[in-house]
Amino acid sequence: MKKSYLKYGLHLAIIIGLIIAGVKYLSGDEVWAALKSFDFSYAPLIVVLATGYVFLHAWRFLVLTRPYTDILGHVIFRAYLAGQAATLLPGGMTARAGLLKQANVPVRKGSVPVFLSSGFDQAVLITGGVVAALWFGYGQLQILLMSGFFIALALPLLIPAVRQRLEALALRLAQRFNLEEQWQGFVEAWPKVFTWRTMAAGLGLTIVALVLHFVALDLVLQGLDQELDPTSLALVYILPTVLGRLSGLPGGFGVTEAGMVGLMTTVSGFESDTALAIAAIFRIATIVYPALLGVLVYLIGWRGEAEATASVS
Repeated sequence: MKKSYLKYGLHLAIIIGLIIAGVKYLSGDEVWAALKSFDFSYAPLIVVLATGYVFLHAWRFLVLTRPYTDILGHVIFRAYLAGQAATLLPGGMTARAGLLKQANVPVRKGSVPVFLSSGFDQAVLITGGVVAALWFGYGQLQILLMSGFFIALALPLLIPAVRQRLEALALRLAQRFNLEEQWQGFVEAWPKVFTWRTMAAGLGLTIVALVLHFVALDLVLQGLDQELDPTSLALVYILPTVLGRLSGLPGGFGVTEAGMVGLMTTVSGFESDTALAIAAIFRIATIVYPALLGVLVYLIGWRGEAEATASVS
């Protein structure tokens, strides 16, 4: 019964995620107007870059999962891709832990790479956002306040006594909700992943993936016969992306687009229609396309519980 709930829950999450992406980014006259004005000779390379971004994140997920499991790498890789559309739902990232469970990786362990993947993205983007805000003077207050909040939460963890108390509190909460086994599994898996080699690989893959998005945004501008200098381009990409991530909204819906449009009109003097077209096409390439790719992998390349039979090398 639990397997049936997991199976159909994953079906629902992935399909709804794709629908949300389509409704959000493929509706409205301004989106279609943007597509009509775009030079589609740039589209193939943008698609390659967007695919590379997702594949690098899947590779990072593989790196973060392998230290505590012996399942085949291609199973982990496909599990990441298959869960792409579900990430557009609140809490949708946990779908990847569910997919790993179908491949015989307990949720208590599968949640470790999910948590760390998000952590890498947040850390790199927030660092970039702070640098961009300080360099350009835009969004300083918002970025610094949000960054200060997360730093204030993280710093106490460096104190052993505080960390031990928090671990004891987490254990009591897990016992109260009958999740002690899951919590213990999470704690046991963590040290195996948290090594210098694994963390360095995860950080490197995160940075390279973000560079691919950066280049893709530049190509979108060229496709609309626009250009920005590298420093302004960095601001337009990093700062809205950070604000979208910190907003807590799946995919940063609304926040990221508004930030990109606002910065392009303020910093670069773009017309609002041009800025909206750039934001719309970029988000289609980096949100809708990866979601569609994930659905295809889930429907064609993911075998559900049957993955467990082929997951051990």
